[in-house]
Amino acid sequence: MEMALRCDANSIEVDALQCCGDDLIHAVVAIGVGRPSPAIVLEPKHDDVLESTEKTRELQLKVLQRITPFHRRRYKHERIEDVNLIFVVPQRSLPRTNTKGNIRRLKVEEQFKQKLDEMFK
Repeated sequence: MEMALRCDANSIEVDALQCCGDDLIHAVVAIGVGRPSPAIVLEPKHDDVLESTEKTRELQLKVLQRITPFHRRRYKHERIEDVNLIFVVPQRSLPRTNTKGNIRRLKVEEQFKQKLDEMFK
């Protein structure tokens, strides 16, 4: 991922899955090309968290709490320090490749462009 400064998106994704993959996160992708900070888009382990804004916010807070120790050790432009930089989408809704099923970061970036633009006005 190339931002105003470089950012290791894969490390952010790996850490999020290590911290939250057992019980909170099904899949995750880091986005934020050209932004002052990265954001993550995640598919929850259980879609019932999408039933209410309160449950979704609770998931975002839990994820942020768990990933914070990793992000404290990173440069300022590589950190996710705001719960609003964690987007939650339904399982299997992130665009994937046909062959291996990997998440297509650029497509996700395009889908969330407007939301990111609003956040970083």
